Amino acid sequence: MALNIGQATPVSRQNSIMAELVEPLALQAIYSVPSTNPLFEVFERESVDAGAEVEEILLGDANIETYDAEGKTTLKPRDVKAIARYYNDYEHPVYTTTVYRNEIRKVALNPENATSLAATIVAQLTATRDDDLYAKEKKVLKDMSTNYAGLKAGTITAGTKAAMGEQLTEMIRNTIDAFTFKNDQYLLHNVNHPENKIKGKAYFDRIRIIIPYKVKNAIDVGYLANVYNLEKTDLLSKMVTIDTDDGIVYVIDKMSVFRYPQTDELLGQDNGEGAFRNEFLHVNQMIGASTLFKFAFIDASNVVA
Repeated sequence: MALNIGQATPVSRQNSIMAELVEPLALQAIYSVPSTNPLFEVFERESVDAGAEVEEILLGDANIETYDAEGKTTLKPRDVKAIARYYNDYEHPVYTTTVYRNEIRKVALNPENATSLAATIVAQLTATRDDDLYAKEKKVLKDMSTNYAGLKAGTITAGTKAAMGEQLTEMIRNTIDAFTFKNDQYLLHNVNHPENKIKGKAYFDRIRIIIPYKVKNAIDVGYLANVYNLEKTDLLSKMVTIDTDDGIVYVIDKMSVFRYPQTDELLGQDNGEGAFRNEFLHVNQMIGASTLFKFAFIDASNVVA
């Protein structure tokens, strides 16, 4: 018996005996592909409800002076270094679709299916938005690793899967430790301005390990959890699994990347003559990376080679 995988067009529904009668569809199943964005929690910041430009300010350390018993410089100002960055590069994609009332009624098996089909068509707007956002956020990560070699924490050398897994586990551990100390490592500002370095520190609860699923399978998660005295489930909550194929692992402070949403609004416009409705999902947002917070990547491409 041949494998039944269906066909792209329906078969004739005319009854083979009572030719004047048409056989109805037995069942109409309506599906859509759900969308997930594992990077949403990593990138998402507060909504920009008023104004447009976002300002980030990082204050430097206080001054250290030699004791002066005479107080000759008491009234002299002691300025503290402050680094500011401004972000105002928004994008405004519009996701669109059309709901044809009469055509949906014609093809739907029953009124419930008609309602479900119309709702599914509109729901695909948000699914498409989420897929598009996920692709853009992956591109931010990729651009950081491609353009800023100074943020690389290391490269996994080729070997057995077990040996490479051990290398990667240790490299992630060392990178996390470097993040939690106050130092000038893994800051994009320092890569771009080595003459004017700043210091940074990432709080442990803000650190995320963004890892391709093929690489994740090579890591001893239990060992890494024991190092930080964490439950395995707690460490897994810090791991964000993505579907890239380049083998690049990112260890980041969540503050180093961002999505500032401004508009997320669904608008509709009826065409009375054509009996259809156009739906528009407007999204105004700013996506990017901050130079003031820690970001590192590990080249684990040999793990997936």
